[in-house]
Formats: sequence, C-alpha cells, structure tokens
Amino acid sequence: MSFSDGAQRAWGQPRRWRRIGAITLAAILGVGSIALADPLPGAAATGTRVAIIVGPGGSQTTANKAWADAAAREALRYTTNVVKAYTPNATWPKVRAAMTGASVVVYVGRGSGFPSVSSSVLRPATHNGFGLNPVAGRDNSTTRYYGETYIRTVKMAPKAVVLLHRADYASGRSPSGYSQPSLSVARRRVDNYGAGFLAAGASAVIAEYSASPAYYVRAIFTQSASLGSTWNGAPAYHGHVTSFSSSRTVGAIGRTDPVSARSGYTRSIVGWPTTTPAPVALACGSSLQAKVDAAPSWSTLDLTGCTYSAGATIERPLTIVGARVSVPTGQRGFIVTASNVTLDSVVITGPQASTYSWNEVGVLGESSISNLVVRDSTIRTFGNSGIWVGPSTNPRITGTTIEDAVYAGIMIISAAGGRVDGNVVRRIGVNGAEANGNNAYGIAVENQGGAVSSDVVVDGNTVETVPTWHGLDTHAGLRISFTNNTVSGAPRALFITTDGSGRKATDITVTGNRFLSPAPATTNLVTVTTYAAARVSVTGNSASGWGSVSFFYDYQGQSTGLVVSGNVITP
Repeated sequence: MSFSDGAQRAWGQPRRWRRIGAITLAAILGVGSIALADPLPGAAATGTRVAIIVGPGGSQTTANKAWADAAAREALRYTTNVVKAYTPNATWPKVRAAMTGASVVVYVGRGSGFPSVSSSVLRPATHNGFGLNPVAGRDNSTTRYYGETYIRTVKMAPKAVVLLHRADYASGRSPSGYSQPSLSVARRRVDNYGAGFLAAGASAVIAEYSASPAYYVRAIFTQSASLGSTWNGAPAYHGHVTSFSSSRTVGAIGRTDPVSARSGYTRSIVGWPTTTPAPVALACGSSLQAKVDAAPSWSTLDLTGCTYSAGATIERPLTIVGARVSVPTGQRGFIVTASNVTLDSVVITGPQASTYSWNEVGVLGESSISNLVVRDSTIRTFGNSGIWVGPSTNPRITGTTIEDAVYAGIMIISAAGGRVDGNVVRRIGVNGAEANGNNAYGIAVENQGGAVSSDVVVDGNTVETVPTWHGLDTHAGLRISFTNNTVSGAPRALFITTDGSGRKATDITVTGNRFLSPAPATTNLVTVTTYAAARVSVTGNSASGWGSVSFFYDYQGQSTGLVVSGNVITP
C-alpha cells in the first residue's frame, strides 16, 4: 500500500476514508491474527505481521504504552500476528526481530534526527531511527538511539507502512524547549528520517507527534483510499499541506502539515505513490479447533464475526476474541488445559438447560491451570455449568453474563487467588435441579476434595433466580471475600459451610452486599447462613424483601469468631 500523487485534492484537502468491510493491502497485508503478548522463541506466527514498539519515554512511558495498546487492539480485529517490543525490554535485537517481515511497524517513543539541535553533522548510527533500551529490564528512561544504519539492516515486508509517534524530528518538529524549525529544515528532517525505513522496504513513513496510531492501523486494514488520502483524512489534519521531492530517496515524495502555515510541524508523510488497498475476505474457517490448533502460542486469535458449530480444546497460551460457538448435545464449549488463556467477548450457547448433563459446560478449566481469564462474554443454556474452573491459580471471570444452567453459573474449584467480578448470573437450577437434590449455585468457591480455595474475591456481581439453593456459596474457603454483590431470587442468598472432609470455611468477609427478595422461592429461607465456620465477618450489608425471615443463621451453633453488625434490614 502507498499513496497517490495525483490531483491537489488528494494532498491538500481531507478525503475521509470509508469502511468497505474487512479489507487489506493486496501486496502488503494478508489475513492473519495478532499476538498482544510476545510469541515464544521459535513460534511460527502466520498472517500479516504488525510490529508494535514502545521505547523508553520517562514520565511519558505510560501514555505511550496506552497509545501502542490501542493500536494493537485495533490490529487484533484483522490479524493474529502482532508482536510487541515494549520498554523496559525494547532492545535493538528484540525490535529488529519484531520488524523483520512486518507489513506495519508502529513506534511510539523518543526520536533523534537531523538537522539536529545538538549536532552539526548527520550521524547515521544514531539519527533517524528508534530510541530503545540499551539493555533489557533496566528502566523506562535510559535511552540509546539506533539510527538509520541499523534500520537499513532490517528486511520488512514489501511496501510496508511505518508509523512514528511522539518521535522528535520525524515529523519535522524540534524537541520541546527549542525554537521551531524553518520549512526547509522541517522537510530535511522528514526526508532524512524516512530514508532508512524506505530502504528497508517501507512504501511510506508517516509521523504524527500528537496523535495516536490507532486511526492509521484501522485505516490500513479497512480503507480503500490511498495512504495519502488516509493521511489527509486523519483526525489531526491541519490543512496546511506542502510537498517536496526527496533528496535522500529517489522517487519519494514528502509532505508536511503544520499546525499553522509555517509553525508546529507535527505531521508528515514520505514515500512512493504506487499502490492502493484491495479487499480480502476474513477467513473464519469451518472448524474452531483447527483455528485454535494453528494459532501460535501467546498469540491472539480474533474471530469476531465467526460462527462455529462445535467448541475447542485450548492446549497452549492463547487469547481468543469474538467467536460465537453453538455447542452440540453432551459437549463442552471450551476445554482449557493450558495456563495464560483468555476468552474475550465470546458467545457460547449450549444445547439445553432443562435436564442435568455432566458434560455440558460452557468453559471448563482443568489440569491445574493458571491465569485463565474469561471477560465480557456470554455463556448460556448448559445442562451442567456455565463456567467450571479448577484446580487453578488466579482465575479471573469478569464482565460476563451466564444464564440458564442446571447446576452452576460459575464454579471455582481449589483456586489459589483469583477474582470473580462484575458478572451477571441468572436462572440457575430453574429446571433439572432435582437430579442433584435441588442443589444449584449462582457463584460458588469450592473444592472437590483437593486443596481448599483461598484468597478469592467475589465482587460486584449480580445473581438472579437460583430458586432451589444458594446464590453465593463457599465450602471450606479460606480468606474468601464476598463484597458488593446483589443477590435476588435465591432462598439462601449466601451459604458458608464445611466441605465433605469437615474442613471449615475460615476468615470469610461479607460486606457491601445487597440481598434482595428470595421470590419466587418460598421455603428454607435464610439470607446469610454459616455452618461450622471460623472467623466470619458479616458487616455493612443490606437485606430487603425477606419479610420476617432471619437475616443471619448459624446452623447448629458450631461456628466461632462470628462478627455480624452494621447490616441494614428492611422486611
């Protein structure tokens, strides 16, 4: 992809790009995927490569990383092969590896160019490249500049696009605190800064000092205009475009667009007016398992808009985004047997929720996994549970809706740490609960005879309609916190009890929760129940709609260290 050097309108006036579907560059971009985490050494990523680089920026580092992350999320919609090199580990060897074969390179960080405020001669070893970490892991301030001499050794994809953000000199501007350059100096800076990248295979180098790269990443993958028109259509467009012919790169054309006619050189583009985007359809494939198996470890597989008729087993670190899965009778949606797996914005629909079926689980995490994340997803209609995880370390279930399951909404087994927060769980055990003695759970933190769950936070969830059993529950949990949840439609809003081995629930915190009416349940009503527990604090909660039902009940009086105070109860 490149930009057109045709009529003045293409350069001097904004031409807003239009979205025409999932498209890319015929000679540059191929359908693939994005790895927000760095791939393991030797991982063979597939599809369009996008390199995201953040150099040390001192106090600006956090903001620079935010810009880079926004660009990575945008690329995630179109390719799974995005590689990050972020300070404090953005060393030249790592950056060079990330850039090799890349069709899009995004850099957010410091710049050093020529003409320079501190040097009277061009120094190719340090000018017109990246400001990076001299060694990995040191800090986010110490900077070594790797100039065009280094950049020229990289072999990017043919006609790659390079996006430079926050880099002094790249767009023509001077570093903060120095006087504005003349137009001729600004043009020389733009020309010099682009030379190494163009020699390394880029078709264009775009510099934006004050604007995020996310717009350009989106445009590269979704617009049908030339790069020049895309540059003109950027939100930061000022309308003061002038052009020049490159003296460093034969045939290249440069443009600057200062804030005013001769001041504020924050935008530029330099390159060749040769190619334009061409559409390529998103390749979902018919098999979710095949897509998962083909994805490199630590990559992100964006399946937004893709629908599958069966689930998949995930056996390597992976992020899956946007898939819609319909699960056949007697099967699971996702079986996760690897650590560091994230399911983001997926929709998993099971076969039925009228009768109990052990195998029917939306997300099943097993094999002692760590760092499973399920977020912003919808899981519905399963004969067992929406989510069943354990044993596990630090699971995170957040922002997800789980509805219509026979046994449990969210079941956490033998967890060491973790959070269950901001979820909606509803209609659990409405049908089929009699197969388990009417046991059904909205959110439960349990064990199955293994290690007790410990240090799990259950916060800010909404649990509705668990008419036969417990809205919230822990069996023998250790240091479990139930905070700021809302429970309604459950005869026992919260139950704290022993496990099958007689191990006690210990150091349980219950605060800030709202326990609303148990209706439609009418029997065995108690708002908060303990049994043989130790050191349980129930403070600062509210209950309403329970009539004359007891707010708190210690079954058989066997618990110790109970604190129940400051709760507001409205019949």
